[in-house]
Amino acid sequence: LSLCVLTACSDDFVQIENQNGISEDRFLETANQANQASVAMYHPISNHGLYRMGFLIFGDVTSDNIDNGGYGTGVLGNAINGLADYNWDGSNKFLVNRWNACYQGIARANYLIGKIDQVTDISEGLRNQYLGEAYFMRAFDYWYLLHLYGNIPLVIQTPQDEADFFPNQAPMGDVYAQIESDFAMAASMLPDSWAGADAGRPTAGSATAMLGKTFLYQQKWADAERELKKLTDGRYELLSAEDYDLNFTTEDENNAENVFSLQYLGLESFAWG
Repeated sequence: LSLCVLTACSDDFVQIENQNGISEDRFLETANQANQASVAMYHPISNHGLYRMGFLIFGDVTSDNIDNGGYGTGVLGNAINGLADYNWDGSNKFLVNRWNACYQGIARANYLIGKIDQVTDISEGLRNQYLGEAYFMRAFDYWYLLHLYGNIPLVIQTPQDEADFFPNQAPMGDVYAQIESDFAMAASMLPDSWAGADAGRPTAGSATAMLGKTFLYQQKWADAERELKKLTDGRYELLSAEDYDLNFTTEDENNAENVFSLQYLGLESFAWG
């Protein structure tokens, strides 16, 4: 004779709070977490598809300026050769990495924009600063996606359901309009300069420069002229011909000619930044 007893349990038994970290619905409640979220938006820039090799590879390998002299036929070598030969497909490391890096940055910017209003211990000025950074980085990522891939999905909020994870391509005009709007918002919210450990965050001038460049690429000449002329107000100036090389050394980083640049750690073992 055997006895089988079945018991039921409530949802609380299997839906428990994660004790090893902060869950998504509890993150971005404090000013410190808002800063962490803003810093996280910059990390994808260091990916192979962007500042880490990507700009050089996409800009010069596809021209006659350089060729693959050191990477052989390894993963990087094959990817570089593919770009040089205009064999561009979804298996190319640099093409995949730029796509992933940019949308990762966009997702983090969308998250910050969508949730920063729930932070209670933050000043209005600091809130606007973080929002300005998020608008800048979202537009920055979309700018580099648009000018490499053409028509792309336009995602401006954190996905809410399964359908949001499969967006359709948007017309280029819609993406351009979003980029213009985001850079304009960023220019109105960001400071003119940063000091100390914050050096390298985008400024109002960074956003204005990118907005002008966006207009330029669309041949909106009057709009481009209007925005780019704002940068001649004394915030920036060209280095002399004798000092031009300082733009490419660590001797005079963040000089008067610098508009926006990622701040690398300067490790001697790392040759790309």
